[in-house]
Amino acid sequence: MTPLPASTETFIPVPGGRVYCRTIPGPDATPLIVVHGGPGISHRQLEPLEALSADRPIIFYDQLGCGKSDRPDDPHLWRIDRFVDELTQVRNSLAPGPVHVLGYSFGCMVVVDYALRKPAGVRSLILQSPYLSAQRCKEDQYRLRESLPDKLQAILNRHEQGEPGLATDYKAAVLEYRMRHMLRNLIPWPPIISEVMRERNVEINRIMWGHIPFRISGNLENYERNSRLGEIETPTLLTCGRYDTSTPEAINWYASLFPQAETAVFENSSHWAHFEEEQSYLSTVGEYLRKVDASSP
Repeated sequence: MTPLPASTETFIPVPGGRVYCRTIPGPDATPLIVVHGGPGISHRQLEPLEALSADRPIIFYDQLGCGKSDRPDDPHLWRIDRFVDELTQVRNSLAPGPVHVLGYSFGCMVVVDYALRKPAGVRSLILQSPYLSAQRCKEDQYRLRESLPDKLQAILNRHEQGEPGLATDYKAAVLEYRMRHMLRNLIPWPPIISEVMRERNVEINRIMWGHIPFRISGNLENYERNSRLGEIETPTLLTCGRYDTSTPEAINWYASLFPQAETAVFENSSHWAHFEEEQSYLSTVGEYLRKVDASSP
């Protein structure tokens, strides 16, 4: 495998502190900004995407509060509009011209809200395993967990109704669900996933997502953008795994609401297709970016 070129690291001031940015150089083509998931997990969860630098520069950054970025102790910072302001500042500083923007999981919320601000020069959006409706996310995940053994479903239901003394059993049941729908083909976990999970900022996740994995109960609980997706005229690719918590049915529904959207489903993946089917994922995304570039003026 050809070694990747050396990356450039910098810190950029954003609302609330400084964020760590890493740019991997590539050929002279439209750069790609990558917005990681979480909230509270660093950009290193998307390490395989570095290979896309064979075609273009790739810009990664750690959202405020995680990774190598500043970690301010101010709960008022953990709101979606500030994360969009953060993306705006990163782009203005590192890629003010034409650009592609990729969001993963929670990062798709940030990317969609950024696109709704109508920034100039965004050639395409890639939305990997998106949650664009908190209600749809809840409905899909509760439907998926019905495939768990009855005993595990009972544990989840009792714990979420407030019955004490089930924390250990609850965590085990959640882990079984995640092994089916988030990390299906990643046993044992790649070392990088173990590392980013150990380093995650659980407080940001608690404030924004909430304490129950299957529904959004934090300050994103009313995140519903399905009624506004028609405002985004940028070419968009939505992807997910066949067994993803962001289901194929969901991304097909979202795609139907965009003026220009395509979908791709990775048949042997769950929520981490960039690890589970790395080459297929990279090929699909790379081809889409090249296609958009070829059709852009």
